[in-house]
Amino acid sequence: MRDGSRELERPEINYVAVSGRITRRRDLSRTSRGSYMLVFFLENRMSDMRSGDPGTGDPVTNILRVICWGRRAQDLGDQLHAGQEVLVEGYLSALAYEDRQKAMHHRMELTAVRVQLLGESRED
Repeated sequence: MRDGSRELERPEINYVAVSGRITRRRDLSRTSRGSYMLVFFLENRMSDMRSGDPGTGDPVTNILRVICWGRRAQDLGDQLHAGQEVLVEGYLSALAYEDRQKAMHHRMELTAVRVQLLGESRED
């Protein structure tokens, strides 16, 4: 800035809320350091927003890997199951890894800060 005052920095915000149904979940496990971990996959259905008009696009189904850690994972271990409708709040991480054939893979993962059970569960 010209007058010598300090320019405000933009905060880096990474916080999302996604609702949907659990398609599958893994058993509660512990890492080698003893931390509890729970992984599940969340199906989120929405309209394709590329048309510019919300709700008018073709339906799109997203599957998102969600991971819970520590006490949260322990508390949810017996409550979550396939078909359960949930709202998950947390932050996104972009992961990259190389498989045994040396091919690179990329995925987005949601680390849960809060998981709220919603509505009725539906076994698929």
